[in-house]
Formats: sequence, C-alpha cells, structure tokens
Amino acid sequence: MSEDIVDDDVNDGNHSPPSLRRRKLRSVIWNDFKKEEDSNGVLWAKCKHCKRNLTGSTLQQICGHPTKHLDIYVSQHIFVDHDWVLNKRIINFAVEPSPHTAINLCDTIYRQLLEWKIDGKISTMTVDNLTTNDSMCARLKEKLHDTLPLEGKFFHVRCCAHILNLVVQSGLEVINNVIHKVRESVKYVKASQSRKQIFQELARVSKISSEKKVCLDVPTRWNSTFLMLQVALEYKDAFLQMTQRDLNYQVAPTKDEWENAKIICNFLKVFYDATNIFSATKSPTANIFFPELVSIRFALHEAYVCDKLFMRSIVERMKDKFDKYWGECSLILSIAVVLDPRYKLKLLEYYYPKIYYFERSEMEIQKAKNAIRDLYREYERKQASSTERSSLSGFNFANEERVGLNTNPSRQDKMNLFHQFAIESSSRVERKGDLDHYLDEAIIIVPPTDEFDVLSWWKSNALNYPTLSIMARDILGIPISTVASESAFSTGGRVLDQYRSSLLPETVEALICGQDWLRASIDGLASSTNSITIGDED
Repeated sequence: MSEDIVDDDVNDGNHSPPSLRRRKLRSVIWNDFKKEEDSNGVLWAKCKHCKRNLTGSTLQQICGHPTKHLDIYVSQHIFVDHDWVLNKRIINFAVEPSPHTAINLCDTIYRQLLEWKIDGKISTMTVDNLTTNDSMCARLKEKLHDTLPLEGKFFHVRCCAHILNLVVQSGLEVINNVIHKVRESVKYVKASQSRKQIFQELARVSKISSEKKVCLDVPTRWNSTFLMLQVALEYKDAFLQMTQRDLNYQVAPTKDEWENAKIICNFLKVFYDATNIFSATKSPTANIFFPELVSIRFALHEAYVCDKLFMRSIVERMKDKFDKYWGECSLILSIAVVLDPRYKLKLLEYYYPKIYYFERSEMEIQKAKNAIRDLYREYERKQASSTERSSLSGFNFANEERVGLNTNPSRQDKMNLFHQFAIESSSRVERKGDLDHYLDEAIIIVPPTDEFDVLSWWKSNALNYPTLSIMARDILGIPISTVASESAFSTGGRVLDQYRSSLLPETVEALICGQDWLRASIDGLASSTNSITIGDED
C-alpha cells in the first residue's frame, strides 16, 4: 500500500514551495476506497462499502478494514460413504463478489458442482431461510432437474436451527420487558466487584446452593437468553433481597414477572434441547429430527391452551412461523424417520392422530406412504437399469444376428441372452420389493436410554435390502441444519483477519479446505470445523 508523502521543507519565501512526491497507489486495497480531501486539505480514504473515513494515521486499519465487508460463501458436501460413515467435507470457501443476486449465487454454485463433477450426485441443498436463497435454490433445481430424485421435490431444505431461532425470537418480542429487566439486573450485579460480593453474600443467606454464575446474554441469540434466564431464576431470592439491600437497584423484576420468567424458561427448554441437536457439528443423521419437531409442536399446543393469557399471545406468533416450516419439511423428515428400524411407520401412526384430527391424520400418513414409495420406485428403476447395463456390458451385439440364424453362439452369449430374458419376464410379475419386506417386519425395540447407530444397522442389513439401503444412505445423510457448515466461518475469521488480510482467495480456500480434509482423514470421522484454528496442535 502506498500513500502521498510531503517533504518537510518549510516555505519561508526564499525557497520554492514544498514538492509533493506522489507514488502510484498499487495496492489492491485501494479498490475498496475512494480518496477524498476535506476543506482543511486533509486526505481521507473513504470506504466504498460503509462510507467510513480513514486517515493515513490509521494505515493498519485501512489494510484490515475491507475484510469486514468480505462476503464469503462456504460449500459443504455431506454424504454417507460405502462404509456407512457420515462424512462432511468443505469443498469451497470463497469470496462472492457483489451483487449477491440469486442468479449469481446459482451460477457460482453450479460451476463448483461441475468442477467437482458431482452435479449428478446432489439430492438436497440445505440453506438459511432467506428470499435470495429461495430463488437461488429454484434456479439451481432447474439446472439439476434431470438428475434430482423425484424431479427435485425434496431438493430445497430449510435450516431447522435457523427456523427455530426465528420462531423463538418472534415469541420473545412479546415479553421483551421481562427479559430486559432480568438482563439489566445481571448487568447491575456484574458491574463492580463490591456488588458481586454483596450478591454472593445474599445468595449464601438465601441458601442458594447453585455453583453457576449469573451470565449475560447476547440479545440476538435466544439460546443465550434462555441460559441467562435459567441461571437468574436460581438466584431469584438473592435478586429480591437485593432490592431491599441496595436502593440504587431500580431494575428488579417483580415477583409476578419472576414467575412469568419461570414459565417462559420451562417452555423454552424443549426448543433449547432441539436446537442443541440441530446444531451438532458432527452432522447427525436425518432420522432424529422428526421426534424433536413433534415435541416442539406439542409444547406449542400445551402452552396455547394453558391458563396464562400472556403465553397465548406468545404462542400465537410462534405457531404461525412453525406451522409454515412444518408444512414444507415434515414430509422429508417423515421419510427419514420411516427409514429408522426403531420407528418405521409406527411413529407416524402414533403421532399424527395426536397432531391432526382423524381424517387429516389419515391423509398425512398416506401422503408419507406415497412419497416413500414413489422415491423407492425411482431408486428401483435406477438399480434395474444399472444392473441391466452391467449384465450386458460383455455381450457381443455383433453376434446377436448370428444367434437368430441358428449359428453356434458362445456359452457366454447364451447366458447373457437368458439373463436379459429373465430381467424382462421378472419385471412383468408383481413381486415384493425391499420396501415392503422392510415395512412388514417388526420394529426393533431399543430402550430410550440406549444409543442406536442407524447407519451401523443399515450396514449390517444392506444385503437384505439392496435397493432400499441405497435410498437410506442418501436420505439419512441429508443435513437438516447449516450450523455445522457455518462453523467454518469461525476458522476463516482466524485465517483472514485485520492483521493478515493480504492472502489470495485461493490461498485461504486451500488452507480452510486442506485443514478440513486432513483433520477428517486423521480422525477417521466426519470432519468438524468447530473451534479449529490453522496451526493448532493436536
């Protein structure tokens, strides 16, 4: 980076005016700035993105400032391999130039799919709930239309964790006054060491045995708000006594507000537990999400019919958002849970009558049955086509005409012709497929406290269900949340920061992707980019 430099000579009238030596602005950093001069003749570097003015005295800030406006996208490929191990690989970590339109995003992702030669192997795409992402997925589905299962019926998957965040945030807006008082109370206690000591003494007098410390939340992250409420409630008596001990403490919640906070906290517990499952960086299999969403639906219904009026106003806002997501994603999640041998169709037959009235529940169960059968038939056709091509790959079609003329075909040609006849005749006979055999068999009884590895079960039973196992491998590997992918940005922020901002995009991508792949090969597991830094020692 270069700058204008002025000689230190003083113009005393006997000398010529000071010379101004200008060097060419060669650094690419200047592409993000516009040079301006104010009325006092001071030169400023004005950021083209945020319009902030920086001076030559803040050269280090100027060098690092553009990194705050980098729009980086990460592409992650999640799949179950032939050894039935769930894998996660970052295949792209790159800067997407403006404008970030659906067309540009679609073209970028499609180009990367072609580069990796996986454009014919994509079944779903999981993204956050943004309008641009919706349009981008629609365009990408058109490009991949011929290779997607069921013509892309399940291609667009919305991030469960993001949806739950929107659902809960909409409800918390209703009781923002209570949350604000709890937040300010925590701030007040943590503001000085003397207040902390007084608060600890009040907690001891109140016989509060909790070893947790009151914590402040991040307002944009509802799960941190839940944790703040949970711990603050344990110290409720200490906060109430502090109102009498410290007259400057003016933001204390009332007893009724503390009771409301307790009800809210108990209500949010099911959301918090579900979010932890959805946000697992090890990318859990898709079969575990359906029961969690059903639990949330039951919690919303119970809160709506309770005798607390303020809870009804909260739930009304939350239920509208949740029902919209449930209507879009419940089908693919129900297919995934049917492929869990502990549940199969029994879980749908148990829960749907509790969720819907009788006629609607029968319709939803039938919809799930039709969807899984349609999907299975597509996999069955692909398998039959693949088997036929494989069996006839060694057949000498030049000899086919001679066989018809009673010539003497080879033994291999005779067997190939018989194999072709067997395939054609078998297709005319109605027979039970893998799916029917699987559904007819009894479910596996596993105690709720025991862990169950659904991928290990399918690995052991793949020979019994050759076609259905291939379908299960694709469906169970669907990522329902983008949190595992977004953890890559924490790594990217450590590689590219204000002190190291001159790395080429290709170099950053190589560092991020190389680390991810190497870590996965070392661990022998699906990679996790959470809390990983370049240069970390194992």
